[in-house]
Amino acid sequence: MKATDKPSFCTEANCECIWHTLFEPDDWKDGYSFECIGRMKEPVEFKYKKAVHVNTHYHCIWTPLKGWVKFDVTIEDIWYSARVITNFLKSEDPKECAKCGIHTRMIRFTRCPHCSKLACEICAPSVSIRIKDQTCIYCGKSLVIDTRKKA
Repeated sequence: MKATDKPSFCTEANCECIWHTLFEPDDWKDGYSFECIGRMKEPVEFKYKKAVHVNTHYHCIWTPLKGWVKFDVTIEDIWYSARVITNFLKSEDPKECAKCGIHTRMIRFTRCPHCSKLACEICAPSVSIRIKDQTCIYCGKSLVIDTRKKA
């Protein structure tokens, strides 16, 4: 299942799926949680007290405990959520790029299978991680692991 395919059980006709975290279409049936973000075909505008909200996207969360939780959001809401989640991860599950020392890019990182050094998505190519037939610059071992069974 591609991350841009709309989940089959989504009933929101106003949504064009942009991204979700389902690996297999029926993972939710097995009790796994996931998130989905989609673009509204038609924005939803409302005013609450002095604040005018023009929601352009959906952020949906599925959990076996609560089922669907659907938020109508703006791009700004998503940026604030990303900031909160990034700061939470830096505090509760810190990861630091072995080359540049930055954690903010560590949402996507690569780990050497031998020495466990981490590299962010920007530094990974320059430290040979993810490049076929190369070695890790930290431990010198091959990053290509032979998974074939030995005879």
